Amino acid sequence: MQQYPDLIRKNTFIDNQVGLYCYQTQNTPQVEENLFRDNKYGLVNFSFSFPAVRNNRFIGNGTGVQNDQFGSAQIEHNLFQQNDTAVYNNRKSNPKIRYNSFTGNRQALFVDYSSYPLVRQNNFEQTTEGARIGIYQSADWEKRSGSKRLVMKAARARGSKNTMLGKAPTEFVAVVDLADNWWGEKTPLLYSATPEQNLDFFYDRKDKPTVTYEGFGPDSYQLDEIRYLPLLMEPVENAGPSR
Repeated sequence: MQQYPDLIRKNTFIDNQVGLYCYQTQNTPQVEENLFRDNKYGLVNFSFSFPAVRNNRFIGNGTGVQNDQFGSAQIEHNLFQQNDTAVYNNRKSNPKIRYNSFTGNRQALFVDYSSYPLVRQNNFEQTTEGARIGIYQSADWEKRSGSKRLVMKAARARGSKNTMLGKAPTEFVAVVDLADNWWGEKTPLLYSATPEQNLDFFYDRKDKPTVTYEGFGPDSYQLDEIRYLPLLMEPVENAGPSR
């Protein structure tokens, strides 16, 4: 519930509602070499929590890692296997997801409400859905209406003294960038697809071009798009846990 500059290492979290919960821990703790299995949520990083998450195994969870409300973990060299959703990102969460092995997950990545993860040098195999954009993932809405003033207004109304709110991101692109990853058996399909082709493997503005939001009038806003090119034609050799 605050900064915790220490290691959480070599533990086993099995069959919990939440295995490990970080709230306003900023760049702490270091979460290493743990097993998260059969939890509803393996690891939750909430409200300006961005721990280092390395060499863990997330197996059979509802959600492996959930980043929410500026939760931007450093997720490297982990195994995500047979989770319903491997990594869930919501409300301006921008984690760095690198050198991980994703295998047998129903959904590898979910991205919503102005979240822009850095996803590079990962292996994705036997995945039903590579990535899905939620209905609030719209840089168009951020540019035309903006959410930061709404967040600040709500914080003032509840008397929040969270100084981190002033550091919330204000620049938004319209692209969830998934380039430089290997997609396993889907690689030939993705490589041969045309830019305008709507692939079932990804859900973005090609599936739902525009949205309207209650309280923001009749205007329509364009959803973001997923870009996966250039992709890797061979697996990343050192992806997944290194110990």
